[in-house]
Amino acid sequence: MNGTRALFFIALGVLGLYAIAFGVVGILPASVQRHGVSVAQAGWLFALVAGVVAVCGPAMVLWLSCFDRRKVLAASLLVFSLCSLLSAWAPSFGMLMALRVPSPSHRRASAP
Repeated sequence: MNGTRALFFIALGVLGLYAIAFGVVGILPASVQRHGVSVAQAGWLFALVAGVVAVCGPAMVLWLSCFDRRKVLAASLLVFSLCSLLSAWAPSFGMLMALRVPSPSHRRASAP
């Protein structure tokens, strides 16, 4: 029963993280209008995040494997949540981009 409960919360966390990571695609038109950037520039909100995950994800998994997985998971979820919350009030496109980039790389750190 305990394993089923843990699996449920892991699945719920992954669903939430991916919904926010890919959810930016749905709000690209609003980002274009709010920040006054082109559609191509707004598309970098998704593309840069995917690139950071691809490059940093495996290295961070190896680097953080010596730490307690629960603490790494809790810390990465905290960083992800804070960055997502702050990005809702980002005053500029550059700040929005800076807040979006750390989120998935920390998320991947908890994968091992």
